[in-house]
Amino acid sequence: MKNNRGFSLLELMMSVAIFSLMVIAVFGVYQVGMESWDLIYVQSNLTSQARMGIEKINKELRTSTLTNIDSSSATQLRFKVPTAVNSSTGIITTWSNWIRYSRGGNGGNQLLRTDEGTNAETVLANDVTNLQFIANSNPDTISIAITTQKETANGNVVPISLSGTVELRN
Repeated sequence: MKNNRGFSLLELMMSVAIFSLMVIAVFGVYQVGMESWDLIYVQSNLTSQARMGIEKINKELRTSTLTNIDSSSATQLRFKVPTAVNSSTGIITTWSNWIRYSRGGNGGNQLLRTDEGTNAETVLANDVTNLQFIANSNPDTISIAITTQKETANGNVVPISLSGTVELRN
């Protein structure tokens, strides 16, 4: 007759080894999940910032005319927007100060909106690595391209590029 009171040393070592492999596998899945979450979070944040910047530029630029736009530089855009319209004729009677969109600010990596009359600066996006404006005359449009880039916690560099074209209405 055999005495069955406990586990042998071999059975105990096998149990510990199997348990250790399971813990390593669970930790690996957790780590991959956290890295994926971080990557998606950074991508989402960069896309949101770039989209908000382009939308703000589009909104203001749509009301301007080509004669009130200085697009002599591909990396900055200056323009005026109407501030008053004659109600009976529909003709614009007053224009704003020059508004400038450019890269600058913290490390030169921010999308800035500057009212040149008051020097009031507003940061529209961070982590901007490229900003480009192209004026087209037929039809009257301005193409905008913005690239944002950031490093994730585990060292992956995530670049996001967005572009848009604004058709001038006036």
